[in-house]
Amino acid sequence: MISAACYLKPTFRISIYENFVRNRHRAVAPEFGIDLPSVVRHCLYARKRALFAVS
Repeated sequence: MISAACYLKPTFRISIYENFVRNRHRAVAPEFGIDLPSVVRHCLYARKRALFAVS
């Protein structure tokens, strides 16, 4: 469900990108039941698709 939000909500996708990809020095506590690397991969893929869909 969280990975689907990457494709459906641009604000969620942007917040994940800003907080976890661009800010490399931020520590993240482990969240049981959420695979954060998978969510980040989905957000990056959705971001790439959104950028190419516009042009």
